[in-house]
Amino acid sequence: MEQVRCPLKHRAGSPDEYWVAVRDRGSHAKSSHKLLGPQVPYELPTDGSVKFGVACFYHEVCTKAGGFGFKNNSGLSLHKRKADEEGWEKASGTDTTETGSAAGAAA
Repeated sequence: MEQVRCPLKHRAGSPDEYWVAVRDRGSHAKSSHKLLGPQVPYELPTDGSVKFGVACFYHEVCTKAGGFGFKNNSGLSLHKRKADEEGWEKASGTDTTETGSAAGAAA
């Protein structure tokens, strides 16, 4: 299972290094930190085992994070649909996606 590290504080007794499944980034951000997924500066593993090929710049919060990374267009499409259903604000004057490696902040 592909995971990214959440650098934010977690409740007492949680591991010092808190790893989250890539597919659970949004729910972890919401339930643990009362934030949206792109607002958490998730960190990619240093071994290069997780790579993102596209990033969302369609939503304002994703753009502010430097893009929210996904492995492929399928994952990006699902994210866009779910975020739109939840009423995330759309970014103005930006492309909806960017190809290439997403930055660590875009994890």
